[in-house]
Amino acid sequence: MLIYTYRFLFALVLTIFIETIILWIFIRKIFKFKEGKFSTSNIIFAGIMASFSTIPYVWYIFPILIYWSFKLSLILSEIFAILVEAIFYRFYFDIKFRYSLLISFVCNLFSWGLWYLLEILLF
Repeated sequence: MLIYTYRFLFALVLTIFIETIILWIFIRKIFKFKEGKFSTSNIIFAGIMASFSTIPYVWYIFPILIYWSFKLSLILSEIFAILVEAIFYRFYFDIKFRYSLLISFVCNLFSWGLWYLLEILLF
């Protein structure tokens, strides 16, 4: 159980780091939103809060919810994370839902993909 906790903490830090970088790229470089509510500190805060509010559910709740298979648990938990984070971005930044959903999807895709690659290489 302790190894699982260490892996969770590593995944949490990695997820926050990756998703916050992707969030900043989307807000500043792709959508070109201006400063103000899109300041770097607000983007960092949003990246931390969005990831921190969903990853415990992905790692600790969904896998034991109803003894689902690993694949089904992963799919449902990622859909949950994408939707919750998209709703958070929508209201925190006051942007259209389609933008927040796209941002959330890409952030989660990158963090999951990198984690999957590290799982293959390290664990």
